[in-house]
Amino acid sequence: MDKVDPVMNRDLTAAYLSVIPGLGHFYKHQFRTGLLIMTVGNITAGLVTGLLGFATIGVALIVMPVLWIGWAAYDAYSAPDLSHKAKASPAEEEHQAGPVAPSASPGIES
Repeated sequence: MDKVDPVMNRDLTAAYLSVIPGLGHFYKHQFRTGLLIMTVGNITAGLVTGLLGFATIGVALIVMPVLWIGWAAYDAYSAPDLSHKAKASPAEEEHQAGPVAPSASPGIES
């Protein structure tokens, strides 16, 4: 049985959740971006789609949502997953940062 990389699986899950643009960003703990897409982005996309629907005799009613959802899915797929950074222990963070050199205190001469 093949094992699936859990990070890659989270990326695909975020892309699938982007059927509702912004939800994939919430899944990857990109709360600010997800909220911005769900509010401002979806409202703007809806208004632009509605206005272009009149100009293109309805073609934009299909094309614009597909483009919007496709972009949101790609962006959620490629966004960094912040949930893994939050779960890192302090010991792992020290190991990744390396040793810290002692610094001299300002104003104290030896």
